[in-house]
Amino acid sequence: MLQKKGIFAIVGLVLVFAVVHLAFPPEQHDPRTTGTVMLGGIAFLLMTSSIFLSTRLEVFEDWFGGLDRMYQVHRVAGVFAALTALVHFFGVPKELPEGVDPVVYAIFPSGPLGMLGLIFLVIGLFIALNRKIRYSRWRPTHKVMGLVYFLIIGHFMTAPRIFFERFSASGIILIIAAVVGVVALFYSVFGMNKRTALPFEIEAVNALERATEVVLKPVDKMLDFKP
Repeated sequence: MLQKKGIFAIVGLVLVFAVVHLAFPPEQHDPRTTGTVMLGGIAFLLMTSSIFLSTRLEVFEDWFGGLDRMYQVHRVAGVFAALTALVHFFGVPKELPEGVDPVVYAIFPSGPLGMLGLIFLVIGLFIALNRKIRYSRWRPTHKVMGLVYFLIIGHFMTAPRIFFERFSASGIILIIAAVVGVVALFYSVFGMNKRTALPFEIEAVNALERATEVVLKPVDKMLDFKP
């Protein structure tokens, strides 16, 4: 059964960021900029949470009610990250504030990085929700989401101060989240979360009326689990 402790932790992180961002916005922000930048930050925190759950750290299994529930939350967090990022993209002001030199602003790669990140994020969301794709084909393409994560980090870290103040209270939260997310990403992508994996053999495959039963036999050590 799904446990809510982990969900409360993710929601709490998002709420803390939102409150801090709204309480200490950059001076040059208007309400629209403050709100849409906040949505971008929330999307990044949800994406970071999704990546962190892919580490499959055993210590957090009880927070969600098991590994399968962790992956359910991983997926839902990814979907909400993509949807929130879309609202951020269409809502953030495209015109520069008064007094900003457009030539100076043009040297920032934030816009193109954000656009690329959003495109790949939406494509990744479509692939993730498409049940017709074989898992053997889906898994390698899903790892491309790591590239998306770096694009998003580049997007907000190169954003002009008129949109994102890196060393504001909310900016520091995003930077800390980025560090945690990058470590978690390398940990999972390079297979460090497989060090405790145990090999099993397929002993039998039984066709049932509405399902297929796969009987597994441990090669060496039996998996220690709680039903």
